Amino acid sequence: MELVHGASASTKSLNYSTDYWSGNRYDNAFLFITGFSMGNVLETCTSMPNGLPWGSIYHVIDTKAGGGLSNDEHIVYDLSQATIAPLIDLGRT
Repeated sequence: MELVHGASASTKSLNYSTDYWSGNRYDNAFLFITGFSMGNVLETCTSMPNGLPWGSIYHVIDTKAGGGLSNDEHIVYDLSQATIAPLIDLGRT
């Protein structure tokens, strides 16, 4: 299954890009800005590790910070609902 995962906080995305949780081992990171066409949204405050239920009427999971989640996050399950802007190369200083 192809999906696009996004976060409203740039630091959340930066942490994924630099592999922050295993010690920031990369010298640079690549970020891009993504626009989401949300469609029919399933809003939740908890993690949904199995994604959308089979046969779901929803297009997107939109999680709000709280209930163990530190940041708002968005998961779009149809790639046509995501528009990706040019890549940004962030080097360490």
